[in-house]
Amino acid sequence: MGWRWRKGVETITNRNGVSVVEVMTGLAIAAILVAAGAPAFLESVQTHRFNAAVRQVAGDIQMVRSLVVSRGNFYAFHSRGDPLVSLPNQYRLELSTSPNGTTWPAPGDTTTNNPRVISNWQDIPNLYPGVTVSAPVDQNGQGVGGVIFNSRGMSTNPFVNAVHPLQITITASGGRVRTILISRAGGVTIQ
Repeated sequence: MGWRWRKGVETITNRNGVSVVEVMTGLAIAAILVAAGAPAFLESVQTHRFNAAVRQVAGDIQMVRSLVVSRGNFYAFHSRGDPLVSLPNQYRLELSTSPNGTTWPAPGDTTTNNPRVISNWQDIPNLYPGVTVSAPVDQNGQGVGGVIFNSRGMSTNPFVNAVHPLQITITASGGRVRTILISRAGGVTIQ
């Protein structure tokens, strides 16, 4: 801070600090930059949610197949889009209660009351707002209720004569769509 004398009165010649006008100008510029960047940021968040949902669903299908290959028996990625359950956008992983894959845990069963329920219902729109997941369908658009793998790791369904590949569609509110395909041999690919 510099000092200067004027007719015997001490005055300050260097000021440290900013004026109200300078603060308001800085805040206005910051507000404009935030407003300009907000849509891009929100789009980025939605893209990450969507990609995370796709990875989770595909990963859970691959996990079910891995359980089949390592443990045998029948395992399923069961969709609540199944007409017997009828709550869309949810799925869980299950172990069949019969050796031929025709009996499964009840829809109300959980991991705490039934050891054949591998994971509780996963509610995709609740986990990833703005994202939905369709029930699995076959190549002809026929609902299959879930993706069932037999003891050799092949996709099969004792209830429906499904035409492979099976597909699950994941959609984001912005219109992005990804499809998970499950081949008869059990391969899982994301398109």
